[in-house]
Amino acid sequence: MWLLSRAALVDTELGGHPLPAGAGPLFSPYALHRDPDVFAGPERFDPDRWIEDRIERRHREAFIPFGAGARRCVGDAFALAEAQMALAVICRRWRVRARPGGAPAPLPRMAMRPQGARLVLDRRTDRAPAEEAGVLPGE
Repeated sequence: MWLLSRAALVDTELGGHPLPAGAGPLFSPYALHRDPDVFAGPERFDPDRWIEDRIERRHREAFIPFGAGARRCVGDAFALAEAQMALAVICRRWRVRARPGGAPAPLPRMAMRPQGARLVLDRRTDRAPAEEAGVLPGE
Protein backbone atom coordinates (compact mmCIF):
# COMPACT_ATOMS: atom_id res chain seq x y z
CA MET A 1 0.00 0.00 0.00
CA TRP A 2 1.28 3.44 -0.78
CA LEU A 3 -1.22 5.28 1.41
CA LEU A 4 -2.21 4.14 4.92
CA SER A 5 -4.54 5.46 7.59
CA ARG A 6 -4.56 5.30 11.36
CA ALA A 7 -6.91 6.54 14.08
CA ALA A 8 -5.89 8.84 16.92
CA LEU A 9 -7.07 7.29 20.19
CA VAL A 10 -6.48 10.44 22.24
CA ASP A 11 -5.95 14.13 21.53
CA THR A 12 -2.35 14.53 20.44
CA GLU A 13 -0.01 16.57 18.29
CA LEU A 14 1.59 15.37 15.08
CA GLY A 15 4.29 17.42 13.41
CA GLY A 16 3.20 20.53 15.30
CA HIS A 17 -0.46 20.12 14.32
CA PRO A 18 -3.22 19.28 16.81
CA LEU A 19 -4.86 15.93 16.15
CA PRO A 20 -8.11 15.33 18.05
CA ALA A 21 -9.12 11.88 19.28
CA GLY A 22 -10.97 10.02 16.53
CA ALA A 23 -9.15 11.80 13.69
CA GLY A 24 -7.99 9.60 10.84
CA PRO A 25 -4.64 10.83 9.55
CA LEU A 26 -3.26 9.41 6.30
CA PHE A 27 0.42 8.80 5.66
CA SER A 28 2.45 7.49 2.79
CA PRO A 29 5.14 4.83 3.20
CA TYR A 30 6.14 5.75 -0.37
CA ALA A 31 6.93 9.30 0.76
CA LEU A 32 8.56 8.12 4.01
CA HIS A 33 10.90 5.80 2.07
CA ARG A 34 12.01 8.77 -0.06
CA ASP A 35 12.53 11.23 2.80
CA PRO A 36 16.20 12.36 2.84
CA ASP A 37 15.92 12.99 6.59
CA VAL A 38 15.32 9.25 7.02
CA PHE A 39 17.35 7.73 4.16
CA ALA A 40 20.50 9.39 2.82
CA GLY A 41 20.21 9.56 -0.97
CA PRO A 42 16.76 7.95 -1.01
CA GLU A 43 16.55 7.76 -4.83
CA ARG A 44 19.99 6.14 -5.12
CA PHE A 45 20.30 2.36 -5.46
CA ASP A 46 22.29 1.43 -2.35
CA PRO A 47 21.95 -2.19 -1.19
CA ASP A 48 24.46 -1.49 1.59
CA ARG A 49 21.90 0.71 3.35
CA TRP A 50 20.50 -2.55 4.78
CA ILE A 51 23.72 -3.61 6.52
CA GLU A 52 22.94 -4.11 10.23
CA ASP A 53 25.07 -1.28 11.64
CA ARG A 54 23.53 1.20 9.18
CA ILE A 55 19.96 0.07 9.92
CA GLU A 56 20.38 0.72 13.66
CA ARG A 57 20.92 4.43 12.99
CA ARG A 58 17.31 4.73 11.77
CA HIS A 59 14.04 4.22 13.55
CA ARG A 60 13.03 0.55 13.28
CA GLU A 61 9.81 1.52 11.50
CA ALA A 62 11.48 3.75 8.90
CA PHE A 63 11.05 1.12 6.16
CA ILE A 64 7.52 -0.28 6.16
CA PRO A 65 6.72 -1.81 2.77
CA PHE A 66 4.18 -4.11 4.45
CA GLY A 67 2.71 -1.66 6.96
CA ALA A 68 3.39 -1.77 10.67
CA GLY A 69 1.80 -2.57 13.99
CA ALA A 70 -1.51 -4.40 14.24
CA ARG A 71 -2.25 -3.89 10.53
CA ARG A 72 1.05 -5.25 9.26
CA CYS A 73 0.64 -7.68 6.35
CA VAL A 74 0.62 -11.25 7.64
CA GLY A 75 2.51 -12.40 4.53
CA ASP A 76 5.44 -9.97 4.82
CA ALA A 77 8.11 -12.54 5.73
CA PHE A 78 6.92 -14.90 3.01
CA ALA A 79 6.87 -12.11 0.41
CA LEU A 80 10.45 -11.06 1.22
CA ALA A 81 11.70 -14.67 1.14
CA GLU A 82 9.89 -15.32 -2.15
CA ALA A 83 11.29 -12.15 -3.72
CA GLN A 84 14.86 -13.05 -2.66
CA MET A 85 14.52 -16.56 -4.07
CA ALA A 86 13.07 -15.31 -7.36
CA LEU A 87 15.81 -12.71 -7.70
CA ALA A 88 18.53 -15.29 -6.96
CA VAL A 89 17.17 -17.69 -9.59
CA ILE A 90 16.79 -14.97 -12.22
CA CYS A 91 20.20 -13.40 -11.58
CA ARG A 92 21.93 -16.77 -11.66
CA ARG A 93 20.99 -17.21 -15.30
CA TRP A 94 20.53 -13.64 -16.53
CA ARG A 95 22.21 -10.25 -16.30
CA VAL A 96 19.51 -7.66 -15.68
CA ARG A 97 19.95 -4.07 -16.74
CA ALA A 98 17.72 -1.08 -17.33
CA ARG A 99 16.90 -0.26 -20.92
CA PRO A 100 18.38 3.15 -21.74
CA GLY A 101 16.12 6.08 -22.38
CA GLY A 102 13.78 6.51 -19.51
CA ALA A 103 13.33 6.24 -15.81
CA PRO A 104 10.36 4.51 -14.22
CA ALA A 105 7.66 6.68 -12.70
CA PRO A 106 5.40 5.71 -9.80
CA LEU A 107 1.96 4.42 -10.75
CA PRO A 108 -0.39 4.62 -7.76
CA ARG A 109 -2.85 1.73 -7.69
CA MET A 110 -3.84 -0.49 -4.77
CA ALA A 111 -0.10 -1.09 -4.46
CA MET A 112 2.42 1.37 -5.86
CA ARG A 113 4.24 -0.01 -8.89
CA PRO A 114 6.65 1.35 -11.50
CA GLN A 115 5.38 2.54 -14.84
CA GLY A 116 7.70 2.78 -17.79
CA ALA A 117 10.37 0.50 -16.31
CA ARG A 118 11.90 -1.58 -19.05
CA LEU A 119 14.56 -4.18 -18.43
CA VAL A 120 16.89 -6.06 -20.72
CA LEU A 121 17.85 -9.64 -19.85
CA ASP A 122 21.12 -10.99 -21.23
CA ARG A 123 21.81 -14.70 -20.76
CA ARG A 124 24.89 -15.18 -18.58
CA THR A 125 27.83 -16.79 -20.34
CA ASP A 126 30.15 -16.72 -17.32
CA ARG A 127 28.59 -19.75 -15.63
CA ALA A 128 30.56 -22.85 -14.70
CA PRO A 129 30.39 -25.81 -17.18
CA ALA A 130 28.49 -27.93 -14.62
CA GLU A 131 25.81 -25.27 -14.40
CA GLU A 132 25.56 -25.12 -18.19
CA ALA A 133 24.91 -28.86 -18.22
CA GLY A 134 22.19 -28.43 -15.62
CA VAL A 135 24.21 -30.06 -12.83
CA LEU A 136 24.48 -27.86 -9.77
CA PRO A 137 27.14 -28.26 -7.09
CA GLY A 138 25.95 -30.49 -4.27
CA GLU A 139 23.37 -32.32 -6.39
